[in-house]
Amino acid sequence: MDSEITVKSEPGQGSLFTVNIPMLLADREAVMLGETVVPEVIGPQAGQKDWRIMVVDDNQENRLLLTTLLVQAGFMLQEAENGEEAVAKFQEWRPHFIWMDIRMPVMDGYVATRKIRELPGGGEVKIVAVTASVLEEDREPILASGCDDLVHKPFRDQEIFDVIARELGVEYVYRDRSEAPAKPEGSELSAEMLAELPPELLQELHETTLALDREATLTVIERIEERAPETAAGLSALVQSFQMGRIGDLLKETETINGS
Repeated sequence: MDSEITVKSEPGQGSLFTVNIPMLLADREAVMLGETVVPEVIGPQAGQKDWRIMVVDDNQENRLLLTTLLVQAGFMLQEAENGEEAVAKFQEWRPHFIWMDIRMPVMDGYVATRKIRELPGGGEVKIVAVTASVLEEDREPILASGCDDLVHKPFRDQEIFDVIARELGVEYVYRDRSEAPAKPEGSELSAEMLAELPPELLQELHETTLALDREATLTVIERIEERAPETAAGLSALVQSFQMGRIGDLLKETETINGS
């Protein structure tokens, strides 16, 4: 590519690698004309199952990326941070689909997948590996462990939804990305309303929404309803419409109001 790599290194100090690649700037109009706008998935079509999906990854940021994407699209989610925890949660929760990281401590994705396949119901669950490896020779052992397919990191949102649709037969409701998003349900809820709640309830609400634990959040909201029915109704609407992030934003505003 008519490129060059140089290095400057000092013992005990470190090394600086520089890569110079000659490139031509693309014409902006030509690039724009070639772009394909993919509609945004806003949820499964009505009348389908309440799809349960488990995300297994030892990296918290990776789990948050996937769980946030899928919760906002209307799926029920649980997380596991290693293969051993994934096996245990599979037996308790019986997800329809598992995103399985391959390289993890305690128990890796290969072993976890094989163990799940041996359990009752393990033959029906769809398991798709998520891996940073781009080596073709890694594909065969991943599929041989029992995975139905694999996706490479980094992935695109649409790739995740396409794989789920292919494996489970999920049909989606789409929104044109050029359209302005609809005003979320529960938008009438204000930080001032939340600020009137006891600190212990606010703390529990913060913890459950941060973990994207929908069921635990609804349990906290039931307790809030006894004190503030209107506030509870607003919170419940946000949870039911998968706007957990909006609750987190309001809680941050509440901290400012309360001076903490």
